[in-house]
Amino acid sequence: MCNRAGKSLVLHTAEFALLQFVTPDGRFQPIAVLVLDHEGDKLYVRARRNLGSIVEPEDARVLRLILSQLAEEANATSGSVILENLESTLSNAVRITKRAPVELADFDTAVDELYTRYVPSAI
Repeated sequence: MCNRAGKSLVLHTAEFALLQFVTPDGRFQPIAVLVLDHEGDKLYVRARRNLGSIVEPEDARVLRLILSQLAEEANATSGSVILENLESTLSNAVRITKRAPVELADFDTAVDELYTRYVPSAI
């Protein structure tokens, strides 16, 4: 595969999952996109910033703390260990989807594209 300048692109195989908040009325609201780079064992995180538009203020404060801690952990810890921990411990109000494979050329761009696709903008 080549980019627009005709240079060859290296595709990486990764996995992604969504973190979701379950509202009191049972709706699943995506709150973050997680992309795991297997080669570098790095977890890329893109979290929703407008939490106040989908949850009550107290829930938004708690979710901001969780997402902030997750982003810090992703910079310091094995990405696969973080995902495994989330998959084995999350339940109730915050959940994680099953991992899905994705091929990508650039992790940052892919995280942004997945975020745009799966996390609706506030109206």
